[in-house]
Amino acid sequence: MGIYRVSSIKDNIVRLVSDNEQEIKKGFVEKVYPDIYLNKDSLPRLFIKEVDKTSLIELYKITWKIFYKNGIFELIKENKQDVIIGTPNAKLARTYKMDRVDKYYYEKQIPKNEVKIY
Repeated sequence: MGIYRVSSIKDNIVRLVSDNEQEIKKGFVEKVYPDIYLNKDSLPRLFIKEVDKTSLIELYKITWKIFYKNGIFELIKENKQDVIIGTPNAKLARTYKMDRVDKYYYEKQIPKNEVKIY
């Protein structure tokens, strides 16, 4: 099948996430953001598929911690120059002017040279 991010695990159902539109051919559907989200048009196109945990070959968790200014965040994505950091902490998100991307989650893209990755 492939390597995917996991957004949730409930009982035996695992929600896989991809940013590759070609995954639609494998049964993924595009995530629809609610109208209440700010900057909805600038949010990433994501494709979601829920599968039974028994259909997976491997499932593991990798957690990278990002130190940005005085806060600790999760690493969402990185490229050569930038990283996208995230947190479910609303107070921390307000402090660092992060964008709300889900009901309880916030993200921000920043230059890689402004963070420490652990």
